[in-house]
Amino acid sequence: MGTFSYAQSVLSLIDPDKVYFGDRVITSEKSPYKKTLDLLSADKRRVVIVDDTSMVWPQHKRNLFEIAKYIYFRDGMKWESYAEKKRYESGSEGSLSSVLKLLR
Repeated sequence: MGTFSYAQSVLSLIDPDKVYFGDRVITSEKSPYKKTLDLLSADKRRVVIVDDTSMVWPQHKRNLFEIAKYIYFRDGMKWESYAEKKRYESGSEGSLSSVLKLLR
């Protein structure tokens, strides 16, 4: 996972008006081995990383909000997605709800 197309699919649901993330997403295409905030021109102290894999952010653990692996769209993956399983989050529980609480 970690592809730009997958990130855009998720962001269209959780931030359709681009209020929180805009176009500021670091994906495996931009940083294939280790992800880094050095690709952003923003103040690193004001950046929140939302990811399910902490080991790809070795230099930015302080910014990381680690979530459980979230497979809502299949997007070429071999695993069945949450959408296919009809598994949804409630407004008060789940990974995406936790992220939204943190951002607010």
